[in-house]
Amino acid sequence: MLKQVDEIKVKIEKYPTRCDICHLSDLFDPYTEQCLRCNTTKQALEQQIFSEMDLTNRENSKSQNQTIMVIGIIVVVLNVILCIICVVLSLFI
Repeated sequence: MLKQVDEIKVKIEKYPTRCDICHLSDLFDPYTEQCLRCNTTKQALEQQIFSEMDLTNRENSKSQNQTIMVIGIIVVVLNVILCIICVVLSLFI
């Protein structure tokens, strides 16, 4: 039968002997509970994710800059057309 929670007692506590992620003990430090293998992998993955995010941000920024440039060119062309219309109208007045 199942024991009641109040009946369960911890007899002994000890440091872990292996990593909870990779389940290996060769690069695991039980006192700090850090696994060099998993920490290195985690850092590499984080670095890859951040570099991909940075690349995406650069591409988005480049696209936004191109859009702003196109809008600027359109504004300049419209201003030139408006100036030409103003000059033509001033000739008839």
